[in-house]
Amino acid sequence: MIRISLFLWCALALVFTVSSGEKGLDPLRPHGFEIQAKPVSLMQGNTAVRTIGALTYIEGWSLSSWDRNFGGLSALAVDGARFKLVSDVGEVISFDMHGGHFSNARVDSLPKGCGDGWVKKNQDSESFAVDPKTGRSWIGLEVHNFLCLVPAGGDTATEIAPHDMADWPHTGGPESMVWLKRGGLLVLAERDDDDAKPVTPAVYFPGGPERSNAIAIRLGYQAPAGYRAVDARELPDGRVLVLNRRYEPPINFMAKLVVIDPPQLVTGAVLKGREIAAFEAPFISDNFEGLSVQPSADGLHIWIVSDDNFSRPLQRTLLLHLIWMEPH
Repeated sequence: MIRISLFLWCALALVFTVSSGEKGLDPLRPHGFEIQAKPVSLMQGNTAVRTIGALTYIEGWSLSSWDRNFGGLSALAVDGARFKLVSDVGEVISFDMHGGHFSNARVDSLPKGCGDGWVKKNQDSESFAVDPKTGRSWIGLEVHNFLCLVPAGGDTATEIAPHDMADWPHTGGPESMVWLKRGGLLVLAERDDDDAKPVTPAVYFPGGPERSNAIAIRLGYQAPAGYRAVDARELPDGRVLVLNRRYEPPINFMAKLVVIDPPQLVTGAVLKGREIAAFEAPFISDNFEGLSVQPSADGLHIWIVSDDNFSRPLQRTLLLHLIWMEPH
């Protein structure tokens, strides 16, 4: 067992170095590509299991492609049948999905002005948020802790370096980001410099962080023990759903979804949620990083995607569809 674990750990480290290291991928030429989808069950070997915590499992797939640019998916937004995702090597992946059939897949670069070139450390996009009223979107870049503002229908972004995020860790920055209906951007760091601390940094920008005199309210977020926040979305009633991830070597990932009652966004407040589902053995799990919510008459449709770190076949790109039928 020790020899096997050591081998897998070394193999994973090698794949990370080759596929998504400091040099990044080759300069990207936007293009279309094809996605292969293999259905997966909520519990391996038991397709009859359809419930996980408070959620009901609808469907899910393991996604793959011969296109070397597909992978590393860190955040997503779902609009009807159209899916838009950002990756940790500065790519925007989009596709349509109808009844388990994936089509019109495309890969593009981040908007101009968001990051520098194609080097991974300058385009490590980890979070994505949309203001539905204006159509503006935000992309969070790790390492430099930048935020990119993309106007509705625009292809050029404005890069912002908020002072209140400057002291966040380079490898634990704006991993989760959500635009709130009250009119502001909530950003959660993945971790603090001291991993032993139960509370990690968070900041709320009422009205957004783009103005020179933008107000920033420093907060904290307390994830479930051993977990870190990796994405967040607001629910119709003002509560916030947070996806949290836990990693255990050599290649073992778990995830928990928690819901925060309408957060008190005042200086020094610590946000903490109530668990509604845990993705851990014997349930399906991987490096889940992206979360999207679609309100519907029958409940809240929840989408979760995993980041394979370009380490196939050691990790997978999983896309899961669940529903929360009694969210109140």
